[in-house]
Amino acid sequence: RACRFQRELRKSYHPGKILSSPSPLIFTAVGDIMLAREVAKTSVAQGDYCYPFRRIAGVTRRSTLAFANLEGPLSDRGRQLNMFRADPRFIEGLLYAGFDVLSLANNHIMDYGTVALVDTMERLAANGLHYVGANTNLDLARQGCVITANGLKVGFLAYTEVGPGFTYTREPQHWIATAELPGVVPARVDYLRQDITRLRERADLVIVSMHWGREFQDKPTQKQRILGQAALAAGADLVIGHHPHVIQGVEFGGKGVIAYSLGNFVFDLTGEETKQGLILEAACDERGVRQIRFLPVTIRDVQPQIAEGKTARQIMELLDLVSAKLE
Repeated sequence: RACRFQRELRKSYHPGKILSSPSPLIFTAVGDIMLAREVAKTSVAQGDYCYPFRRIAGVTRRSTLAFANLEGPLSDRGRQLNMFRADPRFIEGLLYAGFDVLSLANNHIMDYGTVALVDTMERLAANGLHYVGANTNLDLARQGCVITANGLKVGFLAYTEVGPGFTYTREPQHWIATAELPGVVPARVDYLRQDITRLRERADLVIVSMHWGREFQDKPTQKQRILGQAALAAGADLVIGHHPHVIQGVEFGGKGVIAYSLGNFVFDLTGEETKQGLILEAACDERGVRQIRFLPVTIRDVQPQIAEGKTARQIMELLDLVSAKLE
């Protein structure tokens, strides 16, 4: 039965496959969202904080729950320690696009220090947006969140790699949340096992976001594979990866799926491979993921849109290629 389920799930991830399952919940996840730099300049020039999402919102809004990684704080507070800080008015765009849950566990959320992180959490909560992967202390950050939608309880957790070569600031800055200090949840196998086991007692589905790997590399690192497989073994239904800025492969194991990197969603990087991404759509019920597909995305003028024609075929062929290397 497990083998038959895996075969059917594997067949379903091409974009032309209709999510025809009677499952009560459609979950959507996208890649990295960065709302500073050229994205901000273009949106301000257009006079529209929804501008980055105008060509794609029809896709993200149609799901029951939509998830993304927020690359950097949304705040007008703090002091620059690294690269990104976006205008809080972009919350309007996130709401317009229909996002429900955001991961803050990444290597840019502390770019303007603890003050901007806390301000971001407060602003998101005030606008009804859930966040995971960071909080005012480590215990709270590791609790994740549970959202009830269409009769199902969906649990979310998020983690990030930290340390040299991954998290960087111009001045010393703590990154990992502690018992007393705000911060992010580090990607550790023991945390994954403990947190997923605990969350499964409260949730029908468990979705885990991982900020991991090497930038611009389409092959997952050994650490990514260890963490991802540990999450599935602990009971996660979906593991969603961010940070490489390019597409990495999909792995099926047990009752769950690992998407090692969905690439970029809203970003201003210039390499063609960094202008490509995937939207994951999954039909779910109380038994887990029943169908899954990936929609090819291309970014033009800092706006993601569904890829068509030759570009769409190239993206899906790339997904097939990098996924086959994982077997």
